Amino acid sequence: MRKADAVAWARAKEAELDVAEESAHVVELASTTLADLIERYRDTVTPTKKSAYQERYRLNRLLRHPVCKLTLDRLTTGAFARYRDERLQSVGSPGCTTAL
Repeated sequence: MRKADAVAWARAKEAELDVAEESAHVVELASTTLADLIERYRDTVTPTKKSAYQERYRLNRLLRHPVCKLTLDRLTTGAFARYRDERLQSVGSPGCTTAL
């Protein structure tokens, strides 16, 4: 076997592994919801903060919104924009775009 053959074989194997790894990521994205990530954050990171009570309250409120039921492969900027717009209607004053 020549070096060129070995290099070509190695590149082909690396390409196969890349495709397999990408497929695993796609499956993971399709089976993980935004709620899964928020709950993991709430349960592991939030308790270490001084403002844990307030943050837990906000995260639990967010978890009740339908956007959290979306799997990561279906999550879009549009979905976040709809959440933001709905939230601004309930908490923001007219013309206010900073409160979430």
